[in-house]
Amino acid sequence: MSYPQPPGDEPPPTGVTYTRPPEQQAALDAQNRKNRSKGCGCLALVATVIGIGIAAAAGGGDKTENTASNQANPNVGISTTKVITTSPNPKPTAPKPTPTKADPNLALKRAITSWWNGGGSDKASAIETDFNSITTDSGNQDVNGLDNDCSSLSADVTAAQEYRPIPDKAAQSHWRKALNLYASAASDCLIGIAGNDASLIVKSSREIGAGVAQLNQTTARITEIAAL
Repeated sequence: MSYPQPPGDEPPPTGVTYTRPPEQQAALDAQNRKNRSKGCGCLALVATVIGIGIAAAAGGGDKTENTASNQANPNVGISTTKVITTSPNPKPTAPKPTPTKADPNLALKRAITSWWNGGGSDKASAIETDFNSITTDSGNQDVNGLDNDCSSLSADVTAAQEYRPIPDKAAQSHWRKALNLYASAASDCLIGIAGNDASLIVKSSREIGAGVAQLNQTTARITEIAAL
C-alpha cells in the first residue's frame, strides 16, 4: 500500500510505499533532470580539457580559444582561427658565391716549381756538398782532398750551367752570377794547388763567398715568388 511521505527521511515499514504529493513529486523530477543536465555538461567539459591538454603538449603549450569554429572542429583543442604562415625554423639562405679571381702568378709559380723539382734542387744540393767538403779539407790542410773537392765543384757547376735557366729574370740573374763565381773559384783553386800559389787559393775562397751571396739572393727570389 502507498501512504503519503511523512516528514523526515525515515524508511517506510516493510510492505509500505510512501508517495509524495503531485506538486512535490513534479518539483523533485525537475530537480533530477537539472542535475542530470549538469552532469553531462561536466563530462563535456572534461573531454574539452583533455583535448586542450593534448593540443598544448603537441603545440608547445599554446592556449586554445573557445570559439564557434573550435567547437565545430572534431579535433578539440586545435585552433582553426590561427594559421602559421612562417616556418618556426626557417632554413638559412646560402651565401652567394664570391667570384674568385685568377692568380696572375700561378703560371710563374708552376714554372719555378717545375724548374726546382726537375733538376734545380739537385744541382744546388751538389754544389752545397762541394762547399762542405772544401771547408772540411781546408781546415784539415788536406791538399789532395781539397784538389778533389775543387774538381768536383767544377764539374757540378758546369752541369748547373748546362741545365735550363730559371723561368724568372731576377732569379736567373743571381743564379747565373753565382755559377760564374763558383766556376772561377774552382779554376783558381785547382791552378793554385797545382802551382803552389797561395794567392789563387785565397782568391778562390773570396769568389766562393761572393757566389754564396748571389745564391742566397736566388733563394730569396724563389721564396718571394712562392709567396705571391
